[in-house]
Amino acid sequence: MKSMTLKTRKTVIIGAGRAGGSLAAAMQTAGYSLAMIIDTDASAAGTLAGACGCRYADHLESVDSDAGLVFLAVPDDSIGVTARAAAAADLFRTDTIVAHLSGRHPASVLAPLTCPRASFHPCSTFLPGQQGGFTGITVAIEGDPAAVEPLTRLAGDLGARPVLIEAGQKALYHAACTMASNLLAVVVHQAERLLAACGGTIDPAALMPLVRRTVENIGERGSLASLTGPVMRGDRETVRAHVDAIRTAHPELLELYRTLSLAAADMAVENGADRDRIAGVIDVLHS
Repeated sequence: MKSMTLKTRKTVIIGAGRAGGSLAAAMQTAGYSLAMIIDTDASAAGTLAGACGCRYADHLESVDSDAGLVFLAVPDDSIGVTARAAAAADLFRTDTIVAHLSGRHPASVLAPLTCPRASFHPCSTFLPGQQGGFTGITVAIEGDPAAVEPLTRLAGDLGARPVLIEAGQKALYHAACTMASNLLAVVVHQAERLLAACGGTIDPAALMPLVRRTVENIGERGSLASLTGPVMRGDRETVRAHVDAIRTAHPELLELYRTLSLAAADMAVENGADRDRIAGVIDVLHS
C-alpha cells in the first residue's frame, strides 16, 4: 500500500481529546482525508470536526462504513471495550486499518477485530491548542504488518520519526516515557514547593530557565554528560545541608530527594567521578 493511497482513504478518529485533536490537526496539515470525528461528548466532537471540516457523531455506530483508517484516541481502559463493541456490530471492513494511540497496550488489545490492527503511540505530551504536535517526535508502532507498513509512512508524513517496537516491550517503553515526561513535571512541582518554603519571595518561574537549559543539555550531550551539581562533585556537606533543610521544611519530600540523589550518585560514578567522594555523599543520604 502506497502512502498516497492511504492519504486518500477516509479516516475516522474516535476520541476528540488532546491526542485525537493533535493527530487530526497533523493529518489535516499533511493532506490526509478526515471523514469523521466520534466522541461521546458531542460538543467536543463537533468542535474538532468543525476545525477539520468533517462530520462528527457522538456514538460509535455512526462510524463511516467506508472508513479505511480508524484511530482509537480513547483512554487506555476504553480501547478493548471500543474494539469489542465495533467487532460485535461489524462496523469495519476487512481491509480497514484500526490503530490505537496507547503507549501501554500492544495491538493485541484490539483482538476482537479481524481487520489489520496496530498501536501507534506518539512519544510526546499534548496540550490544548498546541500546533505542530507531531513534528520531530518519535512514534512507536507495532502490530499486523498490513497496518504497520502504511502507518510507518503516515508517521513520516506527519513529520515524526517512526520506530518499530515489540509488543512485549510496550509497558517498559511507556514507563520510560512516563518518567521522562509526567514524572519530570512531578519533580519540578516538588522543587516549586521547596522554593515556596523559602518565604514566597522567589517566583517558581525562576526555575524554568534552569529546567529548559538542563533539557537542552540532555538533548545535546546526553543525560550522563549533563549531570552537574553537588552529588556529581561529591560535595557531601552541601548534600547534608539539603537533607537537613528538606527535613525541616517538607519532611515528606526527603525520601524523594534521597532516591533521586542515590540515582545521581550511580550516574556520577558511571561518569567518572571520584568514588570515595561519591561514597561520602551516599553515607550522608543514608544517615
